[in-house]
Amino acid sequence: MPELSFDRLFQCNAENDKSTNLQLGVYMGYASLTVFSNSKIIAKFPWHRSFLTLLRRGLSKIIDGKPGEKIHYPITKYDFENKKFTPLGSLFVGKDDKAIIFLGVAVPNHASMKFLLRTPMSFDLSEPMSDAVRSEIAASTLVDQLALDFPLAMALTSFKREAGTQRTGGNTGGNRTEDSNIFG
Repeated sequence: MPELSFDRLFQCNAENDKSTNLQLGVYMGYASLTVFSNSKIIAKFPWHRSFLTLLRRGLSKIIDGKPGEKIHYPITKYDFENKKFTPLGSLFVGKDDKAIIFLGVAVPNHASMKFLLRTPMSFDLSEPMSDAVRSEIAASTLVDQLALDFPLAMALTSFKREAGTQRTGGNTGGNRTEDSNIFG
């Protein structure tokens, strides 16, 4: 049986470099942010579940904030041998002077990268939307994903599934394992 894949729950390209993209995803119960450039990983930050809440709150503040606002999240790793935190990089959430919301990533030995949040250009329901409105919708959607999709993906991928536990269509009386219903 194929494993569930949630490694790209959210993806966007760098503002000025289409070969660089940011992916937010979940693998084996853990969330992470990964930046790829020319198909090579240049940054990878694992996330504790509480960071999802922190990022959601930050995005919500930026959505309601004024252009020019930015929130900085230093990413560190604890060095048990030296008993200190080692910086890995930084994540930024902000709104530029055109009211476009973005995620920014800074890592050692690489220029800072800016990833604009925006909906697809084909997304117009009744009348054309400004880039700022598109960005606000994309940021609000990411807030929803951080609240719903990520915790669910973390729960679904945190245990190994057994072959044959998947139920199909109208079969309501098939075999169940304890893992087939993680909520009850």
